[in-house]
Amino acid sequence: KSVMMIGVVAAVALGVTGAYFSDTETSEGNVIQAGSLDLKVKQGDVYVDLDPTHPALIELTDMKPSMPFEREILLQVLDNPGYLWKHIIIDVDGNGGCDCETNGVTEPECTEQGGTWTADGECEGLNLESDNNNLFHDTDFDLYVDDKAIVELEDGISVEDIASCWIPLGHYNKLDEVKVKQSFHLRSDVTNWAQSDKCTFSEVFAVSQENNPGPPSTLDRIWDPNNLKCVDCTNNEAGFCDDGFDNDCDGLVDTNDPDCFS
Repeated sequence: KSVMMIGVVAAVALGVTGAYFSDTETSEGNVIQAGSLDLKVKQGDVYVDLDPTHPALIELTDMKPSMPFEREILLQVLDNPGYLWKHIIIDVDGNGGCDCETNGVTEPECTEQGGTWTADGECEGLNLESDNNNLFHDTDFDLYVDDKAIVELEDGISVEDIASCWIPLGHYNKLDEVKVKQSFHLRSDVTNWAQSDKCTFSEVFAVSQENNPGPPSTLDRIWDPNNLKCVDCTNNEAGFCDDGFDNDCDGLVDTNDPDCFS
């Protein structure tokens, strides 16, 4: 009997030692909500999202050799900071973007390319399919962002050179207004073959979030400012780990990129 009593007392004593002081606070209505990152382009006096109803940002309809044509575009990043990119697509209609046949032929263009200009104002003997001269190849390009040179005319970079290539424009904070100035220069050695020829392209501006500074797509090329050319997003091997450039387009440079080895 005494042994049983000792066991009960011990059990009660052990139970008491587990009753520590405590307190509970509850927070209700907690929220998980995704942020936003939006890019606007200025049209007139307002910033808008571009769609097919808006006029083209660049329309150069009377270009002549050696005469520069300059256009300025204003961008604004909303909601969060991010990295801005620019991209030109020239093959918008399946034939490289240039359409010579539907734009007509002038008399000087006809005769320079071996045709005969008739009294009826027609060009005979000229196969327009062979008229493959490309304004994109013969139009040099320069690019300034907030008056900082990204591509200069002296670099000799053509529109064709930067096609399908993401060009980094820099890091910008929320509500920053970004001035993008582009110039297009038809080269001085362009002759009558180019008269009235028309080329169409699409221009894409993109913003990527701050902790993902790489280009929006690694399927295209990326501008290499060190060598002044567009390169494929493939190099991350010995010889490319100390050039100060993001060779595989993941936003990480040289030894800061875990994929890089030397």
